[in-house]
Amino acid sequence: MALPTLPFNPPTPPPPGFPDSAILRKTARVSADRNATTAGCRTEDGQAVEVSFWLVHPPAISHFSVNCPGINRAYEASLVCAEDAFVLFSLQYWGPARFFVYTAGKQPSLRLLPNPSLPYFGGQQFGLLPRGDGEHYALAFLRCKWSLQDDVCRFDAHVFSSETRAWTTRRAYLSDPADKPLCGRNDLFNQIRVGATSLGWFDNHHGILLLDHLFATHPAISIIPLPVATVGLPVPIKPDDKYIASEYFYNVACCDDLIKFVHIKYDDPRALARGSGWKATMWNMNVSGKNWCQGYTVDVDEISVDKSFSAKLPELWDDETQQLQLKKLTFHGPILSTLNDDLLYMMAKVKHDDDAAWAIAIDMKHAALKALAKFSVEPNQQLLTTACFSCVFPKYLNVPHVI
Repeated sequence: MALPTLPFNPPTPPPPGFPDSAILRKTARVSADRNATTAGCRTEDGQAVEVSFWLVHPPAISHFSVNCPGINRAYEASLVCAEDAFVLFSLQYWGPARFFVYTAGKQPSLRLLPNPSLPYFGGQQFGLLPRGDGEHYALAFLRCKWSLQDDVCRFDAHVFSSETRAWTTRRAYLSDPADKPLCGRNDLFNQIRVGATSLGWFDNHHGILLLDHLFATHPAISIIPLPVATVGLPVPIKPDDKYIASEYFYNVACCDDLIKFVHIKYDDPRALARGSGWKATMWNMNVSGKNWCQGYTVDVDEISVDKSFSAKLPELWDDETQQLQLKKLTFHGPILSTLNDDLLYMMAKVKHDDDAAWAIAIDMKHAALKALAKFSVEPNQQLLTTACFSCVFPKYLNVPHVI
């Protein structure tokens, strides 16, 4: 049976001018405000749900809001992933989390994702894969099952098709048996769409776990190794070392057939404080080539900062060098642009306990600060890069795209 939708007259189509990409905050605001991006539907129990996006050009931080009229209890929503015109987010108000797919277009739409009735459904790392002419998509997650018989993990690929509105489950097999030890130890984090047919999940220890041929009888799994030996703190780690999340050190993104990877090497990774030095190195890989090509390397000490930025962030002034220095900030790690460019976004604070942070756009090719934008955070928020991600769905709000 088709899931019910919420009929309402959509707002006036948005005028041209939405950004081609956005850095989107993952946690939603609860608000009844609506705009040209607003779309709505109903859940299986008849609850109305509306979502709206409030989009600005990077490095300024965009956000989204949800509205569930009639719910008199607290509820919250969080973004999961976004690819092309599609955005997946979860909503929790009672019982298990519900998942929705938003489709950008001149008439945006919102659809409730059917629950496959699996006990581990809500806690997975999902991947979105636009299909065909871009009007449909596949949603997938991998379920790892440990086999005591041969001491290795086996994978089930659970795949949802927007065309059939149904889930299917297939056993996924390794393309190369040599990857068997690695697949048994994967901790899957960032999700990316890799080219037109594959989904990738990033594991900072082993690389990108690639799931290809989603709708084949047996989808294929392979490992793309990282271009660096270690992402994160060097080993061994001393017992008294504080934990530092690996997201301080890397980010991965995909633009069309190009995988982008950046690694941040700090002078002292165990003391990420104001004034710490670091270098950022970018790599690119063509999906068909499977070989990493090293790109630009930039040292924070060598990034030029125009004097005009002093009006926004006077704390960058360095009395010793008589120049503006990005090194005066405390950095929280990178976010890569999802466009075909050489931009790197770095999240930073002036002081650790500030309730404001800065998103900084760095032109890697010219080793120059291009732009910066202020945004609000929790005073002692530890890791800013996990609070938001880069996506390109806003550009689809300017073109016809209706499912």
